Amino acid sequence: MTHGFAILHHGLTFEAIQVGANGFYDIRPAQSDVEPDVIARIAMAGPCVDLAVQMLESGDTTSDAVLSEHMARWTSDVTYNHDGYVTDLYDARGYLREAAAWALAFSESNLDLIRKAAENLIDNGGVMSYDEFQIRFADAIEAVDQTILTDSIRILFTVDDAIEYVDWKIEDRAEDLKAEADERIARTDAGSPSHE
Repeated sequence: MTHGFAILHHGLTFEAIQVGANGFYDIRPAQSDVEPDVIARIAMAGPCVDLAVQMLESGDTTSDAVLSEHMARWTSDVTYNHDGYVTDLYDARGYLREAAAWALAFSESNLDLIRKAAENLIDNGGVMSYDEFQIRFADAIEAVDQTILTDSIRILFTVDDAIEYVDWKIEDRAEDLKAEADERIARTDAGSPSHE
């Protein structure tokens, strides 16, 4: 869902948002000439909205426990090709640190809207076209506030070594991870939902 908001925010389009029994189908920009740093921001919107929600629910937006849990999951996903966030992390390769900070701030800035959109999607039978999504939500998307972005950079700096390791691991296993990402996209195209 948050991928869709990030795509809209960057003035791009997508085909549709659809949810299946196991989660969302991959939501990717329809355009093929998107700059890699923008792709990275869009990709990290998925992992970082989950991080933002868990930090909020923990009652501590700088929770070491929540951050450590997420860094362990990201590491595990890229090490063992777990479904989880592996496609998002691969798509953010080379820009992981900056993209994660932006995506965390973007998610926090738009959390209420993201929740509302999720409710609307359920009410809509689990499917929403780009046109409908754009009409309903585009004007309500909040740009990333500089103060929130600064806070996100500061928060993620506390786990900078873990993020650097994940980025290194992505490069180290790039060929395997690309094959996994391609397979997941093929499954999406064939109508099998991803877990994002």
